[in-house]
Amino acid sequence: VPEEAAQRITDVKLTVASALQQVSDAVRAVPLDSIAAAIRSGADAVGGALEEVTDLLGAIDEALGTAVEALQSALGD
Repeated sequence: VPEEAAQRITDVKLTVASALQQVSDAVRAVPLDSIAAAIRSGADAVGGALEEVTDLLGAIDEALGTAVEALQSALGD
């Protein structure tokens, strides 16, 4: 009976080791460099869009300032 128990324990250890190896192989197969590059590309695009929005808001602010000055001038202030 102890030999049977030892064999079963050995079988379980081999099964677990095989499963862990499969998990390890699957993790190594994930293209982390490609994922990181895609994230960087997306972040760059978002940064570019924010820069454009900032520029647009600056132009709007400038136009409103000019309009306020013109209005004040027209009202004789």
